[in-house]
Amino acid sequence: MAHEIIVYCKLKVLFRRYSNAPLEELYLKEDEVEGSATGDFIPQTISPLSNRPNLYHNPFPLPLKLKNLTDQVMTMINLERPHKNGRLKWAIPTTIKDEFGEIVKEVSVIQEFILEEHILTLKKGGLKIIEVDLNNFSHPINNLP
Repeated sequence: MAHEIIVYCKLKVLFRRYSNAPLEELYLKEDEVEGSATGDFIPQTISPLSNRPNLYHNPFPLPLKLKNLTDQVMTMINLERPHKNGRLKWAIPTTIKDEFGEIVKEVSVIQEFILEEHILTLKKGGLKIIEVDLNNFSHPINNLP
């Protein structure tokens, strides 16, 4: 629709080694968790079906091989709803296991969308991935080549 913007990023999942196991033998699993919304992200997350905020993300629910794993992160902004300042944030429980099911590492990965003065920023794991100026959204601000 003309008043909705979808921001979509495909990210390569990287893992700092905490194990001697080769990446071919490591598996990643994310748990589903409800996020938190502040400011203009509260009206942005209202579901048309329930008329309540939908604050869930789409995890890797089954263990997936870590080698060559990509993560798809997206959000939709409705320009007919407030979209100037706010935050949508998840602390995603993430487990890395070896081929025998032994836990190698458990971490909480922070994923957040931030609205500041109509600029939408995606951060994951502390890294800024992309920024989009919602007043000029045809040209994302991206530090990647």
